[in-house]
Amino acid sequence: MSFAHDRVPAEFSLLRSLTGLTVNDAAEFFQIDAETVDHWDSGIVDAPRETIESLKTLWQTIDEHASRSLDTIDEMVEKFGNPPEEIEWGLPISNLETQEVLGLPAVGCAERIGALVSAECEFPLKFVQRGSTPASRQAIFGRLLGEVNQQIQSEE
Repeated sequence: MSFAHDRVPAEFSLLRSLTGLTVNDAAEFFQIDAETVDHWDSGIVDAPRETIESLKTLWQTIDEHASRSLDTIDEMVEKFGNPPEEIEWGLPISNLETQEVLGLPAVGCAERIGALVSAECEFPLKFVQRGSTPASRQAIFGRLLGEVNQQIQSEE
């Protein structure tokens, strides 16, 4: 294995990249300045252990989202009987939307979920802007309806 500039990447850098966080996303997520993230990335300064553990937890959450998505695809194929030619996958367009919809810090995290699903799914995925097509708008509506139903049930 070769490394750019003949150096081994820092653990923080590998995990940050794996989760889809940019330097600026990581700075916002950890509420620090981008220069500190750069130092952690380069290995000039070791990232605190709790920061590394937070990235590991974030990766596990991304992986769980992908697993649940694959399960949902399997359930839908089983329910409707015929496999789709392709599956439309709506990606959020902002970090705020990603935080509100998925509870994840950045769009890059949502992209990682899509990549994991794409790698494991037997059907082709077509990535679109979330809500930009009838199918992705319907998925948003279905999600909102499910949340309302859950809230009503919890109040009963």
